Amino acid sequence: MPTQYPVNKNLTDYEIRLPNFWNKIYHEGNPAWGKAPANVLEKFINFFPKGGKILDVGCGEGRNSIPLSKKGFTVHGIDISRTAIKIAEEKKSDCTFDCIDIFKIDTNEKYNVIIDFGLYHFVPHELRQKYADIIYKMLDQEGIYCNQSGRLENKLGSVDYTPPQLEEQDMLDTFKNFDILLLEKETLPSFSDYWAYPCWNMVAKIK
Repeated sequence: MPTQYPVNKNLTDYEIRLPNFWNKIYHEGNPAWGKAPANVLEKFINFFPKGGKILDVGCGEGRNSIPLSKKGFTVHGIDISRTAIKIAEEKKSDCTFDCIDIFKIDTNEKYNVIIDFGLYHFVPHELRQKYADIIYKMLDQEGIYCNQSGRLENKLGSVDYTPPQLEEQDMLDTFKNFDILLLEKETLPSFSDYWAYPCWNMVAKIK
């Protein structure tokens, strides 16, 4: 049975259902993922249609949304944390930012690309297919989905906290309705007080 979450054992519910958990992280100003764009973003861009419409799921402060907007993409960022969205909006970009829970989203909007840097790996096993179905529905016929998630390699963390770490099959099973164009291993360097973090970089396309 795949690992169940919350990964923070001091919490009473899944992280994806606790906006105040994320509000506190953004209020303190030192998220584990940093504030700079993800290193792999430039590689992902090679799969994007020029000037396409992008949804950034779990956008945080806009660290990936805003650079993509500056490259000519139309970007909509959503996050469950109102604190993160407020910070993103204060950066005065051309992006649109909204405080929305991906599991409660109600839209017929279609996107050329959906990116997810660090949300999917917090989704508990029983909700992963629902997550994938939501992503699938919001992509257009040639839609691209990009994901960076924690990778199981060396056991990290402690009894109280284990960072999200997924096996390859966790990626393949959830996104079985997609063609996997890229699935590679990376290790993010240590940052601030946080350790180096093994991860997956995935690019998928609707079949």
